[in-house]
Amino acid sequence: MKSSKPCCIKLKVSKKNSRMLTYLIQMIACSGVLYAYYHFFLRNEKFHQYNRFYLLSAMLLSLVLPLIKIPVHLAPDHNASSIIYAFAGTNETITVVSSSHNSHFSLVYFIYAIPVIIALIRLALSILHIVRINNASSVDTSGTVRLMYTSHPDAPFSFFNWLFWNTNIDKDSVEGRYMLQHELYHIRSKHSFDLVFLELILAVCWFNPFFYLYRKEIKTIQEFLADKNASTSSNAAAYAEILLLRAMGVKHQRVVNPFFHHQIKRRIFMLTSSKKPAGAWLRKLAAVPLILLTAAVVIISCNVTEEKDATPSSTDRSMADVKNDRDTPAANDSQRLTPGFAASPRETSAPTAINKKSEKNEAFEALSKVEIDAKYPGNWRSFLEKHLDGQVAVDNGAPVGIHTTIIQFIVDTKGNVSDVKALTNVGYGLEQESIRVIKQSGKWKPAMMNGKPVKAYRKQPITFQVTEA
Repeated sequence: MKSSKPCCIKLKVSKKNSRMLTYLIQMIACSGVLYAYYHFFLRNEKFHQYNRFYLLSAMLLSLVLPLIKIPVHLAPDHNASSIIYAFAGTNETITVVSSSHNSHFSLVYFIYAIPVIIALIRLALSILHIVRINNASSVDTSGTVRLMYTSHPDAPFSFFNWLFWNTNIDKDSVEGRYMLQHELYHIRSKHSFDLVFLELILAVCWFNPFFYLYRKEIKTIQEFLADKNASTSSNAAAYAEILLLRAMGVKHQRVVNPFFHHQIKRRIFMLTSSKKPAGAWLRKLAAVPLILLTAAVVIISCNVTEEKDATPSSTDRSMADVKNDRDTPAANDSQRLTPGFAASPRETSAPTAINKKSEKNEAFEALSKVEIDAKYPGNWRSFLEKHLDGQVAVDNGAPVGIHTTIIQFIVDTKGNVSDVKALTNVGYGLEQESIRVIKQSGKWKPAMMNGKPVKAYRKQPITFQVTEA
């Protein structure tokens, strides 16, 4: 094969780390799948405590599961009757240029940080507002609960063990007793921890639309629980009437538990409904296989296990050895570059191929080149330009300069890429990045010999050039 002149490619868009993008996509997908199950099977059912912990656990699992990766190694699929043809030719050199300072990602992080900072400031201001109400209120400590009397229109509401009581409401009245029991339940159940946790998660993951639905549902479920505790089956209608009359036009802080919460229609329905959910335990238990299936899809990473070669490992060869391959005889190329080839004890001048799946090794004549090379169906240069991450060199501390990797791989008779391995050991994650992209190249057009598709080796040099900022 005629060698091409090196071609320099500059990445138009450099990715900081493709794994980060994968994590974000999987995190959003996990939260969406788990919320969809809640919406269709658990929402508006009367096992509120279970729903509360399900939603909180689903948020945590959405954040954690994409971080866990369990590799599963699969054996490569070899065709028992196929012959691997050696091909020592070299494709055009691809040079990926990256700067030691990436201004694009500085801008991306800056854009991401703006909503985070705004959300954290709003949370801090909400807490500061509650502290100011506390400072302006008269305090009555009863056990672990601090009862504070205030004329603030949001009262009554609770925040951790602080219970803010409106001075215009009589605690000893029927209405006042309902409200007091409602807020005391929020305090005993530590619902404020849920609310602060939700606000922190949303501050960091503001881009996830499903987490806003989680927050809305968890706050509503907290009200269901408090309503159930404050009322009984006999006075549920009177309690619902109080909610309806008092809830109009009331505003409140996002991190407190106010008595006059919205979602009045759903709260009244839960209070007055005596219907027991059909198949309650089945609905609850069905979440377990769903979570396990979601976890399996996200955390299992399948890799094809490469079989060890009979010849010495090609990764131990130097750059000079790889370069010299271009000028060596064809027979030597077949022996040196092709795993699975061995010289016959009697005929050392003719390389032979080893059929790995047969019980006994049978010798076949292995040619040093093919009539038609294996070819990428699209624009190979554009594919590498789009998917290679030049920033990997910088992220792993590669010094300013030129770093060349050479990757060898097989294109089988069906066009599948396999046995991808590095012939160099430059380091800095460059071989791994090159192998990652080549493995993602999809189907190729297989090499042809005597009018039939055959397996063939390919080599691809990829140069990472790190420049000064």
